[in-house]
Amino acid sequence: MCRVARLAQLDNVGDTSNIEDRSTVHQADADDPAPGKPTTELPSPTGIRDLATVKAIAHPLRFRILGRLADGPHTVKEVAAGLGRPPDRLYYHVRILEQHGVVEVADERLVSGIVERRYRLTGAELSLDPSDRDLARQATDFMADALREELRAAAAVGAEGTLLSRTMVSLTAEQRGELQARLRAFLEDVTRDYSGDGDPFTLTIALYQTAADGD
Repeated sequence: MCRVARLAQLDNVGDTSNIEDRSTVHQADADDPAPGKPTTELPSPTGIRDLATVKAIAHPLRFRILGRLADGPHTVKEVAAGLGRPPDRLYYHVRILEQHGVVEVADERLVSGIVERRYRLTGAELSLDPSDRDLARQATDFMADALREELRAAAAVGAEGTLLSRTMVSLTAEQRGELQARLRAFLEDVTRDYSGDGDPFTLTIALYQTAADGD
């Protein structure tokens, strides 16, 4: 199951209760769980309460880090290997995500006298409180600006494979729920099936109720 951050999800209020500390330190041995396998169930969705967290998550490299951690706990070295990046380039970004409560230390172990930490997502998904309209507006503006800049950058270098499409549909409340479920399932399938080697691509999906036309 994919547990990738959904930054634009405004239909669920995240669980912002404190998460108990389940970190441990132990000597590595043959009975240790295999790297990348979660040791405990993840808590409910993590609520986003400020724009700084949105900005932290929206950074392209940090978003890819979250994608790797969606498969389960990993060390920074394991994440770096999966992304084809030097580990030294990732420690800073992982610390930023930890400071904003998006990732946490799942466990620690001593390897040749050095503490090795595995990180995991703090929640099954990330969500904005729809009742906080000011935060929702700021987050939407920021994400729209980030998307525009990324599309411009792709066009500037002549990046291949860019697909941009827009359509309008009419939905009942029941159909809206059905479509949202299908889109979530689609994102999970894409993340699962296309998470190996290759060039990085960003997939953005936005489903929202169109404002009434003005006079």
